[in-house]
Amino acid sequence: MPIEKFVDFGDEANLFLRQGINTLANAVKTTLGAAGKTVIIEDDFGKPHVTKDGVTVAKSINLSHPVEHMGASIIRDASVKTGDIAGDGTTTSVVLAQDIIKHATDKMQGEPHLNHNVVRERMRAIGEDILKYLKDNTKKVTKKQLQSVATISANNDPLLGRVVAEAFQKVGTDGAVSIETSSNQKTYVKVVDGTRIKRGYASNYLITDREKSLCVLENALVLVADKEIKKWADIQFYLEASITQKRPLLIVGEVEQNVMANINNNKLRGALDICVVAPEGVGSNRLELLEDLAVMTGATVVSDDTGVDWTNVGVGNMGSVKKVVSSANHTILTLDGTTSKEIKDQAKVVKSLLDSKDDPHNNWHYKDRISRLAGGVATIYVGAYTEVELKEKKDRVDDAVCATRAALEEGILPGGGAALYHASIYLFKKNMKPSSDQEHDAAAFILYNSLTSPIATIMINSGKTGAEVDDILRDMADKPIETGFDVIEKQTVDMYKSGIIDPAKVTTTAFKNALSVAEIVLQTNCIVTNKRELPKDEE
Repeated sequence: MPIEKFVDFGDEANLFLRQGINTLANAVKTTLGAAGKTVIIEDDFGKPHVTKDGVTVAKSINLSHPVEHMGASIIRDASVKTGDIAGDGTTTSVVLAQDIIKHATDKMQGEPHLNHNVVRERMRAIGEDILKYLKDNTKKVTKKQLQSVATISANNDPLLGRVVAEAFQKVGTDGAVSIETSSNQKTYVKVVDGTRIKRGYASNYLITDREKSLCVLENALVLVADKEIKKWADIQFYLEASITQKRPLLIVGEVEQNVMANINNNKLRGALDICVVAPEGVGSNRLELLEDLAVMTGATVVSDDTGVDWTNVGVGNMGSVKKVVSSANHTILTLDGTTSKEIKDQAKVVKSLLDSKDDPHNNWHYKDRISRLAGGVATIYVGAYTEVELKEKKDRVDDAVCATRAALEEGILPGGGAALYHASIYLFKKNMKPSSDQEHDAAAFILYNSLTSPIATIMINSGKTGAEVDDILRDMADKPIETGFDVIEKQTVDMYKSGIIDPAKVTTTAFKNALSVAEIVLQTNCIVTNKRELPKDEE
Protein backbone atom coordinates (compact mmCIF):
# COMPACT_ATOMS: atom_id res chain seq x y z
CA MET A 1 0.00 0.00 0.00
CA PRO A 2 1.43 3.42 -0.99
CA ILE A 3 2.58 5.64 1.90
CA GLU A 4 0.46 8.75 2.39
CA LYS A 5 2.43 12.00 2.02
CA PHE A 6 2.50 15.54 3.42
CA VAL A 7 3.11 18.24 0.77
CA ASP A 8 4.40 21.66 1.90
CA PHE A 9 4.89 24.66 -0.39
CA GLY A 10 6.57 28.06 -0.49
CA ASP A 11 7.48 30.19 2.52
CA GLU A 12 5.96 27.83 5.10
CA ALA A 13 7.96 24.87 3.77
CA ASN A 14 11.17 26.92 3.66
CA LEU A 15 10.59 28.19 7.19
CA PHE A 16 10.38 24.65 8.60
CA LEU A 17 13.34 23.59 6.44
CA ARG A 18 15.52 26.37 7.85
CA GLN A 19 14.38 25.61 11.42
CA GLY A 20 15.64 22.04 10.99
CA ILE A 21 18.91 23.31 9.49
CA ASN A 22 19.43 25.75 12.38
CA THR A 23 18.62 23.13 15.04
CA LEU A 24 21.28 20.75 13.75
CA ALA A 25 23.83 23.47 12.94
CA ASN A 26 23.50 25.16 16.34
CA ALA A 27 24.17 21.84 18.07
CA VAL A 28 27.15 20.99 15.84
CA LYS A 29 28.80 24.44 15.84
CA THR A 30 29.31 24.41 19.64
CA THR A 31 32.10 21.82 19.05
CA LEU A 32 34.09 24.03 16.64
CA GLY A 33 37.59 25.20 17.54
CA ALA A 34 40.11 24.68 20.33
CA ALA A 35 37.66 26.11 22.87
CA GLY A 36 34.66 24.21 21.50
CA LYS A 37 32.41 22.34 23.92
CA THR A 38 31.66 18.63 24.10
CA VAL A 39 28.21 17.18 23.42
CA ILE A 40 26.68 14.29 25.36
CA ILE A 41 24.58 12.01 23.17
CA GLU A 42 22.24 9.31 24.46
CA ASP A 43 22.52 6.20 22.30
CA ASP A 44 19.70 3.79 21.41
CA PHE A 45 20.27 1.87 24.65
CA GLY A 46 20.26 4.93 26.92
CA LYS A 47 24.04 5.07 27.39
CA PRO A 48 25.86 8.43 27.20
CA HIS A 49 28.43 9.09 24.46
CA VAL A 50 30.61 12.16 25.01
CA THR A 51 32.06 13.65 21.79
CA LYS A 52 33.50 16.78 20.27
CA ASP A 53 33.25 15.38 16.75
CA GLY A 54 30.85 17.41 14.61
CA VAL A 55 29.75 14.63 12.28
CA THR A 56 28.98 12.31 15.23
CA VAL A 57 26.70 14.98 16.67
CA ALA A 58 25.09 15.57 13.26
CA LYS A 59 24.38 11.85 12.75
CA SER A 60 22.72 11.59 16.16
CA ILE A 61 20.03 14.23 15.53
CA ASN A 62 16.57 13.16 14.33
CA LEU A 63 13.73 15.68 14.54
CA SER A 64 10.04 14.91 15.04
CA HIS A 65 8.70 17.42 12.48
CA PRO A 66 9.10 15.84 9.00
CA VAL A 67 10.14 19.02 7.14
CA GLU A 68 12.51 20.13 9.89
CA HIS A 69 13.99 16.63 9.84
CA MET A 70 14.43 16.97 6.07
CA GLY A 71 16.35 20.24 6.60
CA ALA A 72 18.58 18.64 9.22
CA SER A 73 19.20 15.64 6.93
CA ILE A 74 20.21 17.85 3.98
CA ILE A 75 22.79 19.82 5.96
CA ARG A 76 23.98 16.61 7.60
CA ASP A 77 24.87 15.35 4.12
CA ALA A 78 27.34 18.25 3.72
CA SER A 79 29.00 17.22 6.96
CA VAL A 80 29.14 13.49 6.19
CA LYS A 81 30.37 14.02 2.61
CA THR A 82 33.14 16.32 3.82
CA GLY A 83 34.21 13.70 6.35
CA ASP A 84 34.15 10.94 3.71
CA ILE A 85 36.33 12.91 1.27
CA ALA A 86 38.71 14.84 3.52
CA GLY A 87 38.35 13.06 6.87
CA ASP A 88 37.77 16.29 8.81
CA GLY A 89 36.13 19.71 8.41
CA THR A 90 32.67 18.30 9.11
CA THR A 91 31.69 21.08 11.54
CA THR A 92 33.10 23.81 9.29
CA SER A 93 30.93 22.63 6.38
CA VAL A 94 27.79 22.79 8.57
CA VAL A 95 28.63 26.29 9.87
CA LEU A 96 29.31 27.55 6.34
CA ALA A 97 26.16 25.98 4.88
CA GLN A 98 23.98 27.48 7.63
CA ASP A 99 25.39 30.97 7.07
CA ILE A 100 25.23 30.81 3.26
CA ILE A 101 21.56 29.78 3.48
CA LYS A 102 20.78 32.49 6.06
CA HIS A 103 22.45 35.36 4.17
CA ALA A 104 21.07 34.21 0.80
CA THR A 105 17.51 33.93 2.17
CA ASP A 106 17.71 37.35 3.84
CA LYS A 107 19.13 38.96 0.67
CA MET A 108 16.55 37.47 -1.66
CA GLN A 109 13.63 38.32 0.65
CA GLY A 110 14.94 41.88 1.08
CA GLU A 111 15.42 42.32 -2.68
CA PRO A 112 12.62 40.30 -4.35
CA HIS A 113 13.51 41.65 -7.81
CA LEU A 114 16.66 39.50 -7.87
CA ASN A 115 16.62 36.44 -10.15
CA HIS A 116 17.25 33.51 -7.80
CA ASN A 117 18.61 31.22 -10.50
CA VAL A 118 21.12 33.82 -11.68
CA VAL A 119 22.23 34.51 -8.08
CA ARG A 120 22.99 30.80 -7.63
CA GLU A 121 24.97 30.75 -10.87
CA ARG A 122 26.99 33.77 -9.75
CA MET A 123 27.61 32.14 -6.34
CA ARG A 124 28.96 29.08 -8.11
CA ALA A 125 31.32 31.18 -10.26
CA ILE A 126 32.57 33.20 -7.26
CA GLY A 127 33.00 29.93 -5.38
CA GLU A 128 35.45 28.72 -8.05
CA ASP A 129 37.40 31.98 -7.65
CA ILE A 130 37.58 31.43 -3.87
CA LEU A 131 38.84 27.86 -4.34
CA LYS A 132 41.56 29.16 -6.70
CA TYR A 133 42.58 31.74 -4.08
CA LEU A 134 42.88 29.00 -1.44
CA LYS A 135 44.83 26.72 -3.79
CA ASP A 136 47.26 29.53 -4.66
CA ASN A 137 47.99 30.05 -0.96
CA THR A 138 48.50 26.38 -0.09
CA LYS A 139 51.88 25.30 1.36
CA LYS A 140 53.56 21.90 1.63
CA VAL A 141 53.53 20.43 5.12
CA THR A 142 56.75 19.92 7.11
CA LYS A 143 57.35 17.20 9.74
CA LYS A 144 56.88 19.69 12.57
CA GLN A 145 53.67 21.04 11.04
CA LEU A 146 52.38 17.49 10.57
CA GLN A 147 52.22 17.06 14.33
CA SER A 148 50.38 20.39 14.63
CA VAL A 149 47.77 19.25 12.08
CA ALA A 150 47.24 15.99 13.98
CA THR A 151 47.07 17.78 17.35
CA ILE A 152 44.41 20.25 16.17
CA SER A 153 42.28 17.52 14.59
CA ALA A 154 42.53 15.55 17.84
CA ASN A 155 40.89 18.54 19.58
CA ASN A 156 44.23 20.00 20.70
CA ASP A 157 45.47 16.87 22.45
CA PRO A 158 49.30 17.01 22.05
CA LEU A 159 49.75 13.35 23.06
CA LEU A 160 47.38 12.06 20.38
CA GLY A 161 48.88 14.51 17.86
CA ARG A 162 52.39 13.20 18.54
CA VAL A 163 51.29 9.55 18.25
CA VAL A 164 49.45 10.11 14.94
CA ALA A 165 52.36 12.09 13.43
CA GLU A 166 54.76 9.36 14.58
CA ALA A 167 52.60 6.74 12.84
CA PHE A 168 52.81 8.52 9.48
CA GLN A 169 56.53 9.22 9.86
CA LYS A 170 57.07 5.47 10.29
CA VAL A 171 55.09 4.31 7.24
CA GLY A 172 55.27 7.35 4.92
CA THR A 173 52.69 9.33 2.98
CA ASP A 174 51.09 6.31 1.29
CA GLY A 175 51.45 4.05 4.32
CA ALA A 176 48.56 2.35 6.06
CA VAL A 177 47.48 3.54 9.52
CA SER A 178 44.90 1.60 11.55
CA ILE A 179 43.30 2.12 14.98
CA GLU A 180 42.90 -0.58 17.63
CA THR A 181 41.97 -0.75 21.32
CA SER A 182 44.95 -0.82 23.68
CA SER A 183 45.20 -3.58 26.30
CA ASN A 184 45.89 -0.91 28.95
CA GLN A 185 45.30 2.82 29.48
CA LYS A 186 48.27 3.89 27.33
CA THR A 187 48.02 5.19 23.76
CA TYR A 188 50.96 4.25 21.52
CA VAL A 189 51.89 3.31 17.94
CA LYS A 190 53.36 0.03 16.70
CA VAL A 191 54.27 -1.02 13.16
CA VAL A 192 52.99 -4.47 12.19
CA ASP A 193 53.05 -6.48 8.94
CA GLY A 194 50.34 -5.23 6.63
CA THR A 195 49.48 -3.25 3.52
CA ARG A 196 46.99 -0.80 2.06
CA ILE A 197 44.82 -1.15 -1.05
CA LYS A 198 43.72 2.16 -2.56
CA ARG A 199 40.24 0.82 -3.20
CA GLY A 200 37.30 0.49 -0.82
CA TYR A 201 34.40 -1.95 -0.51
CA ALA A 202 32.46 -2.54 -3.72
CA SER A 203 29.01 -2.09 -2.13
CA ASN A 204 27.49 -0.33 0.87
CA TYR A 205 25.63 -3.56 1.67
CA LEU A 206 28.97 -5.02 2.81
CA ILE A 207 29.34 -2.53 5.69
CA THR A 208 29.58 -4.11 9.15
CA ASP A 209 30.19 -0.95 11.23
CA ARG A 210 27.32 1.41 10.35
CA GLU A 211 28.49 4.20 12.64
CA LYS A 212 31.86 4.56 10.88
CA SER A 213 30.79 3.15 7.48
CA LEU A 214 33.42 0.40 7.55
CA CYS A 215 33.54 -3.26 6.59
CA VAL A 216 35.62 -5.09 9.21
CA LEU A 217 36.63 -8.76 8.97
CA GLU A 218 38.68 -10.73 11.53
CA ASN A 219 40.90 -13.72 10.61
CA ALA A 220 39.72 -13.66 7.01
CA LEU A 221 40.41 -15.91 4.03
CA VAL A 222 41.60 -14.06 0.90
CA LEU A 223 40.83 -14.69 -2.78
CA VAL A 224 42.94 -12.67 -5.25
CA ALA A 225 41.75 -12.67 -8.87
CA ASP A 226 42.88 -11.02 -12.10
CA LYS A 227 39.94 -12.62 -13.94
CA GLU A 228 36.44 -11.15 -13.71
CA ILE A 229 34.01 -13.19 -11.63
CA LYS A 230 31.19 -13.58 -14.17
CA LYS A 231 29.00 -16.22 -12.55
CA TRP A 232 28.21 -17.59 -9.10
CA ALA A 233 29.82 -20.93 -9.91
CA ASP A 234 33.23 -19.22 -10.29
CA ILE A 235 33.42 -18.50 -6.56
CA GLN A 236 31.06 -21.11 -5.12
CA PHE A 237 33.94 -23.30 -3.87
CA TYR A 238 35.56 -20.36 -2.04
CA LEU A 239 32.25 -19.30 -0.48
CA GLU A 240 31.64 -22.85 0.75
CA ALA A 241 35.18 -22.96 2.18
CA SER A 242 34.48 -19.71 4.05
CA ILE A 243 31.25 -21.10 5.52
CA THR A 244 32.78 -24.49 6.38
CA GLN A 245 35.79 -22.95 8.14
CA LYS A 246 33.59 -20.28 9.77
CA ARG A 247 35.93 -17.55 8.56
CA PRO A 248 35.01 -14.40 6.62
CA LEU A 249 36.14 -14.00 3.01
CA LEU A 250 37.88 -11.08 1.31
CA ILE A 251 37.66 -11.07 -2.50
CA VAL A 252 40.07 -8.76 -4.35
CA GLY A 253 38.85 -8.86 -7.94
CA GLU A 254 36.34 -7.58 -10.48
CA VAL A 255 32.82 -8.92 -9.88
CA GLU A 256 30.05 -8.92 -12.49
CA GLN A 257 26.92 -6.97 -11.51
CA ASN A 258 24.56 -9.94 -11.15
CA VAL A 259 27.07 -11.83 -8.99
CA MET A 260 27.55 -8.73 -6.84
CA ALA A 261 23.79 -8.45 -6.37
CA ASN A 262 23.71 -12.09 -5.22
CA ILE A 263 26.58 -11.42 -2.77
CA ASN A 264 24.71 -8.38 -1.39
CA ASN A 265 21.55 -10.43 -0.92
CA ASN A 266 23.39 -13.21 0.95
CA LYS A 267 25.21 -10.64 3.07
CA LEU A 268 21.92 -9.00 4.08
CA ARG A 269 20.46 -12.40 5.03
CA GLY A 270 23.53 -13.14 7.16
CA ALA A 271 24.46 -16.15 5.03
CA LEU A 272 27.88 -14.71 4.11
CA ASP A 273 30.53 -12.74 6.00
CA ILE A 274 32.31 -11.16 3.05
CA CYS A 275 33.99 -8.08 1.60
CA VAL A 276 34.68 -7.37 -2.08
CA VAL A 277 37.37 -4.90 -3.18
CA ALA A 278 38.22 -4.03 -6.80
CA PRO A 279 41.89 -4.36 -7.85
CA GLU A 280 44.08 -1.29 -8.42
CA GLY A 281 45.86 -0.32 -11.61
CA VAL A 282 45.54 -1.48 -15.21
CA GLY A 283 47.27 -3.98 -17.46
CA SER A 284 50.52 -5.55 -16.28
CA ASN A 285 50.79 -3.08 -13.37
CA ARG A 286 47.54 -4.41 -11.94
CA LEU A 287 48.70 -8.02 -12.20
CA GLU A 288 51.99 -7.16 -10.45
CA LEU A 289 50.14 -5.45 -7.58
CA LEU A 290 47.88 -8.50 -7.26
CA GLU A 291 50.92 -10.81 -7.26
CA ASP A 292 52.47 -8.73 -4.44
CA LEU A 293 49.21 -8.97 -2.51
CA ALA A 294 49.11 -12.73 -3.08
CA VAL A 295 52.67 -13.05 -1.71
CA MET A 296 51.74 -11.04 1.40
CA THR A 297 48.59 -13.07 2.11
CA GLY A 298 49.84 -16.48 0.99
CA ALA A 299 47.32 -16.71 -1.87
CA THR A 300 47.68 -17.60 -5.54
CA VAL A 301 46.38 -15.14 -8.15
CA VAL A 302 43.53 -16.54 -10.24
CA SER A 303 44.77 -15.49 -13.68
CA ASP A 304 45.50 -16.85 -17.16
CA ASP A 305 49.17 -15.96 -16.54
CA THR A 306 49.40 -18.17 -13.44
CA GLY A 307 47.46 -21.05 -14.96
CA VAL A 308 44.92 -20.93 -12.14
CA ASP A 309 41.35 -20.39 -13.29
CA TRP A 310 37.88 -21.09 -11.90
CA THR A 311 38.01 -24.75 -12.98
CA ASN A 312 41.06 -25.87 -10.94
CA VAL A 313 40.08 -24.39 -7.61
CA GLY A 314 41.49 -25.39 -4.24
CA VAL A 315 41.81 -24.19 -0.68
CA GLY A 316 45.55 -23.83 -1.34
CA ASN A 317 44.80 -20.93 -3.68
CA MET A 318 43.43 -18.90 -0.80
CA GLY A 319 45.43 -16.67 1.50
CA SER A 320 44.66 -15.35 4.97
CA VAL A 321 44.96 -12.10 6.93
CA LYS A 322 44.60 -11.20 10.59
CA LYS A 323 42.24 -8.30 9.96
CA VAL A 324 40.57 -6.34 7.13
CA VAL A 325 39.30 -2.77 7.56
CA SER A 326 37.69 -1.41 4.41
CA SER A 327 36.21 2.07 3.96
CA ALA A 328 34.62 3.64 0.89
CA ASN A 329 38.05 4.76 -0.37
CA HIS A 330 40.71 2.33 0.86
CA THR A 331 41.30 -1.03 2.55
CA ILE A 332 43.88 -1.87 5.23
CA LEU A 333 45.06 -5.46 5.67
CA THR A 334 46.87 -6.58 8.83
CA LEU A 335 48.88 -9.72 8.05
CA ASP A 336 49.21 -12.76 10.30
CA GLY A 337 53.03 -12.91 10.12
CA THR A 338 53.27 -16.27 8.32
CA THR A 339 54.64 -14.80 5.07
CA SER A 340 57.41 -12.50 6.37
CA LYS A 341 60.20 -14.34 4.48
CA GLU A 342 58.25 -14.40 1.20
CA ILE A 343 57.53 -10.66 1.50
CA LYS A 344 61.25 -9.86 1.97
CA ASP A 345 62.16 -12.01 -1.04
CA GLN A 346 59.51 -10.30 -3.20
CA ALA A 347 60.74 -6.86 -2.10
CA LYS A 348 64.28 -7.81 -3.21
CA VAL A 349 62.97 -8.88 -6.63
CA VAL A 350 61.10 -5.59 -7.12
CA LYS A 351 64.13 -3.57 -5.93
CA SER A 352 66.34 -5.34 -8.48
CA LEU A 353 63.85 -4.33 -11.21
CA LEU A 354 64.07 -0.72 -10.01
CA ASP A 355 67.89 -0.79 -9.86
CA SER A 356 68.19 -2.30 -13.35
CA LYS A 357 66.63 0.88 -14.85
CA ASP A 358 65.28 -1.15 -17.78
CA ASP A 359 61.90 0.59 -17.49
CA PRO A 360 62.54 4.16 -16.17
CA HIS A 361 59.01 5.32 -17.01
CA ASN A 362 57.67 2.74 -14.56
CA ASN A 363 59.99 3.62 -11.66
CA TRP A 364 57.11 5.20 -9.71
CA HIS A 365 55.29 1.84 -9.92
CA TYR A 366 58.27 -0.13 -8.58
CA LYS A 367 58.75 2.36 -5.73
CA ASP A 368 55.04 2.04 -4.90
CA ARG A 369 55.36 -1.76 -4.83
CA ILE A 370 58.40 -1.64 -2.53
CA SER A 371 56.58 0.79 -0.22
CA ARG A 372 53.61 -1.59 0.06
CA LEU A 373 55.79 -4.67 0.59
CA ALA A 374 58.16 -3.13 3.14
CA GLY A 375 56.09 -0.34 4.70
CA GLY A 376 53.85 -2.31 7.02
CA VAL A 377 50.85 -0.90 8.88
CA ALA A 378 51.24 1.61 11.69
CA THR A 379 48.68 0.58 14.28
CA ILE A 380 47.67 3.18 16.85
CA TYR A 381 46.58 1.46 20.06
CA VAL A 382 44.17 3.76 21.92
CA GLY A 383 43.89 3.38 25.68
CA ALA A 384 41.42 4.87 28.19
CA TYR A 385 40.00 4.30 31.67
CA THR A 386 36.33 3.93 30.67
CA GLU A 387 34.33 2.81 27.63
CA VAL A 388 32.91 6.33 27.21
CA GLU A 389 36.39 7.88 27.20
CA LEU A 390 37.71 5.19 24.83
CA LYS A 391 34.97 5.79 22.25
CA GLU A 392 35.47 9.57 22.36
CA LYS A 393 39.26 9.20 22.13
CA LYS A 394 39.00 6.84 19.15
CA ASP A 395 36.78 9.39 17.35
CA ARG A 396 39.48 12.04 17.83
CA VAL A 397 42.30 9.75 16.69
CA ASP A 398 40.27 8.83 13.60
CA ASP A 399 39.83 12.55 12.77
CA ALA A 400 43.54 13.18 13.30
CA VAL A 401 44.59 10.29 11.03
CA CYS A 402 42.34 11.48 8.20
CA ALA A 403 43.41 15.13 8.55
CA THR A 404 47.11 14.20 8.62
CA ARG A 405 46.76 12.14 5.45
CA ALA A 406 44.89 15.02 3.78
CA ALA A 407 47.71 17.43 4.72
CA LEU A 408 50.30 15.10 3.21
CA GLU A 409 48.25 14.76 0.00
CA GLU A 410 47.35 18.39 -0.79
CA GLY A 411 49.27 20.68 1.59
CA ILE A 412 48.14 23.04 4.34
CA LEU A 413 46.45 26.40 4.98
CA PRO A 414 46.24 28.60 8.10
CA GLY A 415 43.74 27.03 10.52
CA GLY A 416 41.18 28.41 12.92
CA GLY A 417 39.02 29.74 10.07
CA ALA A 418 41.76 32.22 9.07
CA ALA A 419 42.11 31.03 5.45
CA LEU A 420 38.37 31.38 4.78
CA TYR A 421 38.29 34.79 6.52
CA HIS A 422 41.12 36.11 4.32
CA ALA A 423 39.31 34.64 1.29
CA SER A 424 36.33 36.84 2.27
CA ILE A 425 38.63 39.91 2.41
CA TYR A 426 39.99 38.98 -1.03
CA LEU A 427 36.41 38.71 -2.27
CA PHE A 428 35.45 42.07 -0.75
CA LYS A 429 38.42 43.91 -2.30
CA LYS A 430 37.69 42.39 -5.71
CA ASN A 431 33.96 43.23 -5.62
CA MET A 432 33.83 46.31 -3.37
CA LYS A 433 32.51 48.57 -6.14
CA PRO A 434 28.88 47.97 -7.22
CA SER A 435 28.51 46.67 -10.77
CA SER A 436 25.70 46.67 -13.29
CA ASP A 437 25.12 42.97 -12.51
CA GLN A 438 22.93 43.06 -9.39
CA GLU A 439 22.85 39.26 -9.07
CA HIS A 440 26.67 39.14 -9.07
CA ASP A 441 26.83 41.80 -6.35
CA ALA A 442 24.26 39.88 -4.29
CA ALA A 443 26.21 36.61 -4.64
CA ALA A 444 29.45 38.34 -3.62
CA PHE A 445 27.70 39.88 -0.59
CA ILE A 446 26.30 36.49 0.50
CA LEU A 447 29.63 34.66 0.29
CA TYR A 448 31.65 37.54 1.78
CA ASN A 449 29.49 37.49 4.92
CA SER A 450 29.34 33.69 5.10
CA LEU A 451 33.09 33.02 4.87
CA THR A 452 33.69 34.80 8.19
CA SER A 453 31.36 32.43 10.07
CA PRO A 454 33.91 29.70 10.98
CA ILE A 455 36.45 32.08 12.57
CA ALA A 456 33.65 34.05 14.28
CA THR A 457 32.11 30.84 15.68
CA ILE A 458 35.49 29.67 17.00
CA MET A 459 35.97 32.99 18.83
CA ILE A 460 32.42 33.01 20.22
CA ASN A 461 32.94 29.45 21.50
CA SER A 462 35.99 30.76 23.38
CA GLY A 463 33.87 33.35 25.21
CA LYS A 464 34.28 36.41 22.98
CA THR A 465 31.26 38.70 22.46
CA GLY A 466 30.00 39.72 19.04
CA ALA A 467 31.49 43.21 19.38
CA GLU A 468 34.89 41.81 20.38
CA VAL A 469 34.83 39.46 17.38
CA ASP A 470 34.09 42.38 15.02
CA ASP A 471 37.00 44.39 16.43
CA ILE A 472 39.46 41.50 16.07
CA LEU A 473 38.38 40.75 12.49
CA ARG A 474 38.61 44.43 11.56
CA ASP A 475 42.21 44.57 12.81
CA MET A 476 43.12 41.45 10.80
CA ALA A 477 41.60 42.63 7.50
CA ASP A 478 44.76 44.05 5.87
CA LYS A 479 47.20 41.48 7.27
CA PRO A 480 48.66 38.42 5.42
CA ILE A 481 46.69 35.19 5.06
CA GLU A 482 48.69 33.45 7.80
CA THR A 483 47.34 35.95 10.36
CA GLY A 484 44.63 34.55 12.61
CA PHE A 485 43.35 34.49 16.18
CA ASP A 486 44.65 31.99 18.75
CA VAL A 487 41.72 31.38 21.13
CA ILE A 488 43.98 29.68 23.70
CA GLU A 489 46.51 32.53 23.92
CA LYS A 490 43.72 35.05 23.17
CA GLN A 491 45.78 37.08 20.69
CA THR A 492 46.36 37.60 16.98
CA VAL A 493 49.24 35.39 15.78
CA ASP A 494 51.00 33.92 12.74
CA MET A 495 49.01 30.68 12.48
CA TYR A 496 51.85 28.73 10.82
CA LYS A 497 54.35 29.67 13.55
CA SER A 498 51.79 28.89 16.26
CA GLY A 499 51.06 25.48 14.74
CA ILE A 500 47.37 26.30 14.06
CA ILE A 501 47.08 24.63 10.68
CA ASP A 502 44.39 22.93 8.58
CA PRO A 503 44.85 20.56 5.62
CA ALA A 504 43.97 22.45 2.42
CA LYS A 505 41.82 19.50 1.33
CA VAL A 506 39.69 19.85 4.47
CA THR A 507 39.11 23.60 4.00
CA THR A 508 38.29 23.43 0.29
CA THR A 509 36.09 20.34 0.61
CA ALA A 510 34.11 21.89 3.48
CA PHE A 511 33.47 25.02 1.39
CA LYS A 512 32.52 23.12 -1.78
CA ASN A 513 30.04 20.86 0.02
CA ALA A 514 28.52 23.74 2.00
CA LEU A 515 27.95 25.74 -1.18
CA SER A 516 26.45 22.70 -2.94
CA VAL A 517 23.96 22.00 -0.12
CA ALA A 518 23.05 25.70 0.15
CA GLU A 519 22.22 25.78 -3.58
CA ILE A 520 19.85 22.81 -3.15
CA VAL A 521 18.01 24.47 -0.25
CA LEU A 522 17.74 27.84 -2.04
CA GLN A 523 16.07 26.34 -5.12
CA THR A 524 13.54 24.32 -3.12
CA ASN A 525 9.89 25.41 -3.16
CA CYS A 526 8.04 22.16 -2.44
CA ILE A 527 8.76 19.44 0.11
CA VAL A 528 7.08 16.01 0.10
CA THR A 529 7.44 13.94 3.29
CA ASN A 530 5.97 10.71 4.63
CA LYS A 531 2.82 11.33 6.66
CA ARG A 532 3.30 10.75 10.38
CA GLU A 533 1.72 11.80 13.63
CA LEU A 534 3.12 15.18 14.70
CA PRO A 535 3.69 16.27 18.31
CA LYS A 536 0.61 18.16 19.57
CA ASP A 537 2.40 21.51 19.79
CA GLU A 538 3.45 21.26 16.11
CA GLU A 539 0.13 20.22 14.58
